[in-house]
Amino acid sequence: MDDRSSQVLTIAIISIVVTWVTVGFRVYCRAWVLRSFRKDDTIALVLQCIFSMYLTTQILGWKYGTGKHRSALSPADYRQAMLWWFICELLYIISTCLLKISLGLFLMRLATEESHMWFLRVLTFGTALFGTAYFFMVVFQCQPPKTFWEVSPRAPGKCWNDKIVLSLTFMASAVNCLTDWTFVTLPMCMVYSMNMPTRQKVLVACILGFAAIGSTATIVRMFYVYKVLEGNDFLYETTDLAIWSTVEPGIGIAALSIAASKPLWRYFLFWLGLSARGPNNRAWVARNQVNAQRASHLRNVAEDGERVRRLRVEYATNASLASRPSSTTHIVTSGAHTEITPWTQTSSQDKAEPFDSDLVRQHGHDSSRTRDSVLERLPVLQNGFLVSFFKSITMNSS
Repeated sequence: MDDRSSQVLTIAIISIVVTWVTVGFRVYCRAWVLRSFRKDDTIALVLQCIFSMYLTTQILGWKYGTGKHRSALSPADYRQAMLWWFICELLYIISTCLLKISLGLFLMRLATEESHMWFLRVLTFGTALFGTAYFFMVVFQCQPPKTFWEVSPRAPGKCWNDKIVLSLTFMASAVNCLTDWTFVTLPMCMVYSMNMPTRQKVLVACILGFAAIGSTATIVRMFYVYKVLEGNDFLYETTDLAIWSTVEPGIGIAALSIAASKPLWRYFLFWLGLSARGPNNRAWVARNQVNAQRASHLRNVAEDGERVRRLRVEYATNASLASRPSSTTHIVTSGAHTEITPWTQTSSQDKAEPFDSDLVRQHGHDSSRTRDSVLERLPVLQNGFLVSFFKSITMNSS
């Protein structure tokens, strides 16, 4: 195959979509659902931004010739592609270091034993220290650094000896692989000793197994490290190295984000009706209670609005009846509900007063004064503001 640039582009696009989706779930879960956004989440978000920069530079490298033979490129395109390849390598080192730091801080939140805590601290610090040293080694492997893309990464007299470069690169890959597998196996021991249901242990084991795939990508990448010694057709020969350098942190970021957003997946299962239990986090429970109270308040407001509408219709009917001398009305009050019905027979046992005939005798056919008196005698409208409100409504309607 003479052109493998399409493979580089495909892996880059898939990685950027998958990582942003999973990291977005993590940020939403920690910041809004759990209300517990901590240092490891901040580092994970910074890591995702840097990894996105890495993928952007890789796509730019694809544009100028990454994955193609040198003979198919112009000298200007070749130099530009080599420049983006150089920047990609630096961003890859930063991404892998931040990934290990974020993973270490995440596991520290789960650790219950002091020995595990100290082991994670030493491992995280050692990874950061070695990654920093390797970063500067890559930057200054050629003097001046622009020799890497303007001349050749293996330019005699200007770049380090091949054996030195290969030894340091293999050492960095070995340390990276060892760290990955340590971060995979240590949580298994931690989970085994935890007091949690077997179902949750299986779920955590599956997530860690997904992370182990990223660690396997580190091992596969080691088999292509020797390609960095290629100087004549560098962009084509290092295609596999570029692809696996993308797969390794991409899978790690996705696995870590899925593990950190576990309560969100439980929430989705609860929301879809596939689980009878939601997240047991106190912040989630409190948030759910607030949402329930808000929903109850909205229902009450809707019911009050319906009651007001019904009273307005009943009052309009009553005002029409009150304007007729031969008509009487009877007001029956039961709890919060007021019903206005035609008065047919007066009884001494009735507690409600047939007041419409008196109103008509006092005010004649003055419907506005009759309405005011009716409003003042409605039990549910004893509040002065409500009386004024209903007066204005009925005045407008009449």
